[in-house]
Amino acid sequence: MNAEVLPRASCCIYCGASNATGYLKPLSTEHIVPLALNGDLILPDASCERCQKITGTTEQIVLRGHYRGLRIQQGWKHRKKNEQPTELPIFLPDPAGGRDIRRMVPLAEYPYVSFFFDLPTPGILIGILPEWEYGLKYRWLRLQATGVDPPVTSENLTTFSTPSLDLHSFCRMIAKIAHAFAAAKVGLHSFVPLLEPIILGNATNFYHFVGGFPGATEMPIADKPYEISLSRETCSGRTYLVAKIRLFANVPGSRAYQAVVGKIASSNEI
Repeated sequence: MNAEVLPRASCCIYCGASNATGYLKPLSTEHIVPLALNGDLILPDASCERCQKITGTTEQIVLRGHYRGLRIQQGWKHRKKNEQPTELPIFLPDPAGGRDIRRMVPLAEYPYVSFFFDLPTPGILIGILPEWEYGLKYRWLRLQATGVDPPVTSENLTTFSTPSLDLHSFCRMIAKIAHAFAAAKVGLHSFVPLLEPIILGNATNFYHFVGGFPGATEMPIADKPYEISLSRETCSGRTYLVAKIRLFANVPGSRAYQAVVGKIASSNEI
Protein backbone atom coordinates (compact mmCIF):
# COMPACT_ATOMS: atom_id res chain seq x y z
CA MET A 1 0.00 0.00 0.00
CA ASN A 2 1.22 3.53 -0.80
CA ALA A 3 1.43 5.87 2.17
CA GLU A 4 -0.78 8.95 2.29
CA VAL A 5 1.10 11.83 3.91
CA LEU A 6 -1.32 14.30 5.45
CA PRO A 7 -0.66 17.98 6.23
CA ARG A 8 1.67 18.35 9.21
CA ALA A 9 0.08 18.93 12.60
CA SER A 10 2.88 21.15 14.00
CA CYS A 11 1.85 20.26 17.56
CA CYS A 12 1.34 17.15 19.63
CA ILE A 13 -2.21 16.12 18.85
CA TYR A 14 -2.53 14.44 22.26
CA CYS A 15 -1.23 17.03 24.74
CA GLY A 16 -0.81 20.18 22.63
CA ALA A 17 2.96 20.49 23.03
CA SER A 18 4.60 22.67 20.37
CA ASN A 19 7.32 25.25 19.91
CA ALA A 20 4.74 27.86 20.88
CA THR A 21 4.20 26.17 24.26
CA GLY A 22 7.92 25.82 24.92
CA TYR A 23 8.44 22.27 23.64
CA LEU A 24 11.77 22.48 21.80
CA LYS A 25 12.34 18.86 20.76
CA PRO A 26 11.35 17.68 17.27
CA LEU A 27 7.82 16.33 17.00
CA SER A 28 7.55 12.81 15.60
CA THR A 29 5.50 11.44 12.74
CA GLU A 30 2.34 9.55 13.65
CA HIS A 31 1.02 6.49 11.84
CA ILE A 32 -2.70 7.01 12.45
CA VAL A 33 -3.27 3.28 12.08
CA PRO A 34 -0.22 1.45 13.46
CA LEU A 35 2.38 0.42 10.92
CA ALA A 36 2.03 -3.12 12.27
CA LEU A 37 -1.56 -3.12 10.95
CA ASN A 38 -0.38 -1.95 7.53
CA GLY A 39 -1.26 1.62 8.43
CA ASP A 40 -0.51 3.98 5.56
CA LEU A 41 -1.97 7.27 6.87
CA ILE A 42 0.95 9.43 8.03
CA LEU A 43 0.62 12.65 10.02
CA PRO A 44 3.95 14.52 10.29
CA ASP A 45 5.00 16.55 13.36
CA ALA A 46 2.14 15.18 15.43
CA SER A 47 3.46 13.68 18.68
CA CYS A 48 5.81 14.74 21.44
CA GLU A 49 8.34 12.30 22.86
CA ARG A 50 6.27 11.51 25.97
CA CYS A 51 3.01 10.88 24.13
CA GLN A 52 4.74 8.84 21.44
CA LYS A 53 6.15 6.56 24.14
CA ILE A 54 2.72 6.13 25.75
CA THR A 55 0.84 5.37 22.52
CA GLY A 56 3.65 3.17 21.21
CA THR A 57 3.63 1.06 24.38
CA THR A 58 -0.14 0.61 24.12
CA GLU A 59 0.14 -0.58 20.52
CA GLN A 60 2.93 -3.02 21.39
CA ILE A 61 0.87 -4.58 24.18
CA VAL A 62 -1.97 -5.26 21.74
CA LEU A 63 -0.10 -6.09 18.55
CA ARG A 64 2.85 -8.11 19.88
CA GLY A 65 0.55 -10.30 21.92
CA HIS A 66 -2.82 -11.60 20.85
CA TYR A 67 -2.72 -10.25 17.28
CA ARG A 68 0.87 -11.10 16.39
CA GLY A 69 0.07 -14.44 14.77
CA LEU A 70 -2.67 -12.95 12.59
CA ARG A 71 -0.38 -10.10 11.53
CA ILE A 72 2.33 -12.57 10.49
CA GLN A 73 -0.20 -14.71 8.64
CA GLN A 74 -1.29 -11.62 6.70
CA GLY A 75 2.32 -10.76 5.88
CA TRP A 76 2.05 -7.28 7.37
CA LYS A 77 4.85 -4.88 8.11
CA HIS A 78 7.44 -4.82 10.86
CA ARG A 79 9.51 -1.72 11.57
CA LYS A 80 12.66 -3.82 11.72
CA LYS A 81 13.49 -7.14 10.10
CA ASN A 82 14.66 -8.56 13.43
CA GLU A 83 11.15 -8.03 14.85
CA GLN A 84 9.94 -11.03 12.81
CA PRO A 85 9.92 -13.96 15.26
CA THR A 86 10.73 -17.56 14.34
CA GLU A 87 8.16 -19.01 16.73
CA LEU A 88 5.04 -17.93 18.61
CA PRO A 89 3.38 -19.02 21.86
CA ILE A 90 0.27 -21.04 22.51
CA PHE A 91 -0.98 -22.23 25.89
CA LEU A 92 -1.82 -25.79 26.87
CA PRO A 93 -3.88 -27.06 29.80
CA ASP A 94 -1.81 -28.27 32.75
CA PRO A 95 -2.69 -31.97 33.38
CA ALA A 96 -2.22 -31.28 37.10
CA GLY A 97 -4.81 -28.52 37.01
CA GLY A 98 -2.37 -25.65 37.47
CA ARG A 99 -1.78 -22.64 35.29
CA ASP A 100 -1.71 -23.18 31.53
CA ILE A 101 1.65 -24.18 30.09
CA ARG A 102 3.27 -21.81 27.59
CA ARG A 103 4.59 -23.63 24.53
CA MET A 104 6.59 -22.00 21.72
CA VAL A 105 5.68 -23.26 18.26
CA PRO A 106 7.68 -22.70 15.02
CA LEU A 107 5.91 -20.42 12.53
CA ALA A 108 5.62 -23.25 10.01
CA GLU A 109 3.48 -25.21 12.51
CA TYR A 110 1.70 -22.37 14.24
CA PRO A 111 -2.13 -22.70 14.31
CA TYR A 112 -3.09 -19.25 13.05
CA VAL A 113 -6.52 -18.35 14.33
CA SER A 114 -8.58 -15.19 14.27
CA PHE A 115 -11.35 -14.45 16.67
CA PHE A 116 -13.14 -11.18 16.99
CA PHE A 117 -15.42 -9.84 19.69
CA ASP A 118 -18.17 -7.30 20.20
CA LEU A 119 -18.13 -4.35 22.55
CA PRO A 120 -21.16 -2.53 23.97
CA THR A 121 -22.30 0.76 22.46
CA PRO A 122 -20.29 3.68 23.90
CA GLY A 123 -22.16 4.75 27.01
CA ILE A 124 -22.14 8.43 26.11
CA LEU A 125 -24.26 7.69 23.02
CA ILE A 126 -27.04 6.02 25.02
CA GLY A 127 -27.27 8.41 27.94
CA ILE A 128 -24.99 6.60 30.39
CA LEU A 129 -23.26 9.01 32.77
CA PRO A 130 -19.43 8.81 33.02
CA GLU A 131 -19.51 7.93 36.72
CA TRP A 132 -21.87 4.99 36.24
CA GLU A 133 -20.42 1.49 36.11
CA TYR A 134 -20.78 0.35 32.52
CA GLY A 135 -19.20 -2.03 30.05
CA LEU A 136 -17.37 -5.32 30.25
CA LYS A 137 -16.44 -6.56 33.72
CA TYR A 138 -13.32 -8.42 32.64
CA ARG A 139 -10.04 -7.08 31.25
CA TRP A 140 -8.43 -10.10 29.59
CA LEU A 141 -9.79 -12.13 26.69
CA ARG A 142 -8.45 -15.14 24.80
CA LEU A 143 -9.64 -17.96 22.61
CA GLN A 144 -9.65 -21.51 23.92
CA ALA A 145 -9.85 -24.01 21.07
CA THR A 146 -11.04 -27.53 21.91
CA GLY A 147 -11.72 -30.58 19.76
CA VAL A 148 -9.54 -29.19 16.97
CA ASP A 149 -9.84 -31.42 13.91
CA PRO A 150 -7.45 -32.06 12.31
CA PRO A 151 -4.98 -31.71 15.20
CA VAL A 152 -2.33 -29.00 14.90
CA THR A 153 1.47 -28.83 15.25
CA SER A 154 3.82 -31.80 15.26
CA GLU A 155 2.41 -32.71 18.69
CA ASN A 156 -1.06 -33.25 17.20
CA LEU A 157 -2.73 -30.88 19.64
CA THR A 158 -6.52 -30.78 19.82
CA THR A 159 -6.76 -28.22 22.64
CA PHE A 160 -4.88 -24.96 23.05
CA SER A 161 -5.40 -21.31 23.93
CA THR A 162 -4.19 -18.13 22.26
CA PRO A 163 -2.22 -15.37 23.99
CA SER A 164 -4.52 -13.08 25.96
CA LEU A 165 -5.74 -9.69 24.76
CA ASP A 166 -5.73 -6.75 27.16
CA LEU A 167 -9.09 -5.13 26.40
CA HIS A 168 -8.15 -1.91 28.17
CA SER A 169 -5.11 -1.46 25.93
CA PHE A 170 -7.23 -2.40 22.92
CA CYS A 171 -9.72 0.37 23.76
CA ARG A 172 -6.87 2.84 24.24
CA MET A 173 -5.48 1.91 20.83
CA ILE A 174 -8.89 2.38 19.18
CA ALA A 175 -9.18 5.75 20.93
CA LYS A 176 -5.74 6.77 19.66
CA ILE A 177 -6.59 5.83 16.07
CA ALA A 178 -9.91 7.69 16.24
CA HIS A 179 -8.44 10.86 17.74
CA ALA A 180 -5.49 10.95 15.34
CA PHE A 181 -7.73 10.38 12.31
CA ALA A 182 -10.10 13.17 13.36
CA ALA A 183 -7.22 15.54 14.07
CA ALA A 184 -5.81 14.88 10.62
CA LYS A 185 -9.07 15.02 8.68
CA VAL A 186 -11.05 17.84 10.32
CA GLY A 187 -8.52 19.52 12.62
CA LEU A 188 -8.38 19.80 16.38
CA HIS A 189 -10.20 23.14 16.16
CA SER A 190 -13.34 21.37 14.91
CA PHE A 191 -14.18 19.52 18.13
CA VAL A 192 -13.62 19.46 21.88
CA PRO A 193 -11.51 16.31 22.42
CA LEU A 194 -12.84 13.62 24.76
CA LEU A 195 -10.40 10.76 24.27
CA GLU A 196 -7.08 12.22 25.42
CA PRO A 197 -7.35 11.01 29.05
CA ILE A 198 -7.99 7.45 27.85
CA ILE A 199 -5.21 7.57 25.26
CA LEU A 200 -2.64 8.86 27.77
CA GLY A 201 -3.68 6.48 30.56
CA ASN A 202 -5.32 9.08 32.80
CA ALA A 203 -8.84 7.60 32.72
CA THR A 204 -10.36 4.14 32.91
CA ASN A 205 -13.96 4.73 31.79
CA PHE A 206 -13.09 3.14 28.44
CA TYR A 207 -16.57 1.97 27.51
CA HIS A 208 -18.11 5.39 28.03
CA PHE A 209 -16.32 6.58 24.87
CA VAL A 210 -15.17 3.43 23.05
CA GLY A 211 -17.41 0.55 22.00
CA GLY A 212 -18.91 -1.42 19.18
CA PHE A 213 -22.13 -2.11 17.33
CA PRO A 214 -23.90 -4.89 19.26
CA GLY A 215 -26.12 -7.07 17.10
CA ALA A 216 -24.66 -5.82 13.82
CA THR A 217 -24.63 -8.29 10.93
CA GLU A 218 -21.31 -9.68 9.74
CA MET A 219 -19.57 -7.23 7.45
CA PRO A 220 -18.33 -8.21 3.99
CA ILE A 221 -14.63 -8.75 3.51
CA ALA A 222 -12.88 -5.57 2.37
CA ASP A 223 -10.03 -5.29 -0.12
CA LYS A 224 -7.84 -3.39 2.34
CA PRO A 225 -6.72 -4.09 5.92
CA TYR A 226 -8.69 -1.33 7.65
CA GLU A 227 -11.58 1.09 7.20
CA ILE A 228 -12.12 4.40 9.03
CA SER A 229 -14.84 7.03 8.73
CA LEU A 230 -16.23 9.98 10.69
CA SER A 231 -19.84 10.86 11.42
CA ARG A 232 -21.97 12.98 13.73
CA GLU A 233 -24.18 11.48 16.42
CA THR A 234 -26.59 13.32 18.70
CA CYS A 235 -27.59 12.23 22.20
CA SER A 236 -29.42 14.24 24.86
CA GLY A 237 -29.17 17.38 22.76
CA ARG A 238 -25.40 17.18 22.31
CA THR A 239 -23.66 16.46 19.03
CA TYR A 240 -20.57 14.30 18.95
CA LEU A 241 -17.92 13.46 16.41
CA VAL A 242 -17.68 9.67 16.16
CA ALA A 243 -15.08 7.55 14.39
CA LYS A 244 -15.98 4.13 13.03
CA ILE A 245 -12.95 1.85 12.83
CA ARG A 246 -12.66 -1.62 11.40
CA LEU A 247 -9.29 -3.33 11.75
CA PHE A 248 -8.44 -6.56 9.89
CA ALA A 249 -11.18 -5.57 7.46
CA ASN A 250 -9.84 -8.09 4.91
CA VAL A 251 -10.25 -10.98 7.38
CA PRO A 252 -13.60 -12.82 7.65
CA GLY A 253 -15.52 -12.04 10.81
CA SER A 254 -13.74 -8.79 11.71
CA ARG A 255 -15.80 -6.27 13.67
CA ALA A 256 -16.22 -2.52 13.52
CA TYR A 257 -15.75 -0.38 16.62
CA GLN A 258 -16.65 3.21 17.36
CA ALA A 259 -15.03 5.91 19.46
CA VAL A 260 -16.61 9.21 20.44
CA VAL A 261 -13.83 11.62 19.54
CA GLY A 262 -15.30 14.85 20.83
CA LYS A 263 -18.12 17.35 21.11
CA ILE A 264 -18.86 19.51 18.11
CA ALA A 265 -20.92 22.65 17.61
CA SER A 266 -24.01 22.13 15.50
CA SER A 267 -22.69 24.66 12.99
CA ASN A 268 -19.56 22.63 12.23
CA GLU A 269 -19.70 20.51 9.09
CA ILE A 270 -18.04 17.10 9.20
